[in-house]
Amino acid sequence: MKNFLVCYDLFGNKNYEKLNHRIEQYPVAQKVMNTTFLIKTEEDEEASNVLENLRQCVEADDRILVIQVKGDSAQFNSLTSDSGLSVLIK
Repeated sequence: MKNFLVCYDLFGNKNYEKLNHRIEQYPVAQKVMNTTFLIKTEEDEEASNVLENLRQCVEADDRILVIQVKGDSAQFNSLTSDSGLSVLIK
């Protein structure tokens, strides 16, 4: 499996539920900040595939960033613990 950090900004009075629901469809999805998730995907998935999947839930003026994550992590006051991050990023 691959690990990705997904961050987004939705502008105006928009509903985050559609996008959050789509993110939560991945095999593992953990919300780590208000608009930031760590997800696990299938091994053959690329960041561009994740982006295209999520773009279907936003409008042209919104933003999405998808970055593959490998290795070490650290956090302060995120919505998950250090041990939770280490499990996600293995």
